[in-house]
Amino acid sequence: MPRTVIDVVVETMGQGGFLHDAAARVGVSVETLRRWRTEGSRGLYEITEGNKRRSQMSAHVKLCMVLTARMDQAETGARMKLLGIADGLASGGLVRTETTVKTVTPTVDKVAVADPVEVERVTRTIEEAPDGRMVQWLLSHRWPADFGSTRVEITGADGGPIVVDATPAIDKITQHLDAIRAARAETDPARLTAALSGNGEGGNGHHP
Repeated sequence: MPRTVIDVVVETMGQGGFLHDAAARVGVSVETLRRWRTEGSRGLYEITEGNKRRSQMSAHVKLCMVLTARMDQAETGARMKLLGIADGLASGGLVRTETTVKTVTPTVDKVAVADPVEVERVTRTIEEAPDGRMVQWLLSHRWPADFGSTRVEITGADGGPIVVDATPAIDKITQHLDAIRAARAETDPARLTAALSGNGEGGNGHHP
């Protein structure tokens, strides 16, 4: 039985492929595949909400609904598979086997005269320790509010709020405004420009 477009798309998503990978494999643009998925989602929503019955949907929308549902299942399956691997790496205890083979090549006058011959084989089982980096990754992605980034809390005396004195800044702003008003009163464009730059005769000679 030949595979359908839906089969290929679902296979791609189930293997962890992206939407543009699936679109390329079936020969459509990613925008088209995204539109099909949107139409399918809308159709499934209408049925779930009781606004329409399946029999009222067009053949195209019915196919889009099947595509959407199977794509969602495939993506979820791929995510769970990878999360299971990540959890295993974070927890440790995974067992792997390593085999080391030692061979000797028969030679005559330093020239090989036969294929290498196995003379020793050592197999060992290794239990992986927890992967700290994977632990950190899982924590930061599952609970980003608590583990997503370094949190630094700064407080004032006795854990209270930090008191900031804005008086110097307010004084500077007031002085600049006074200088601008004085320059406007004299209708002198040159003095107005100087006042705005903080170097006018009416200013305090400092930049904000």
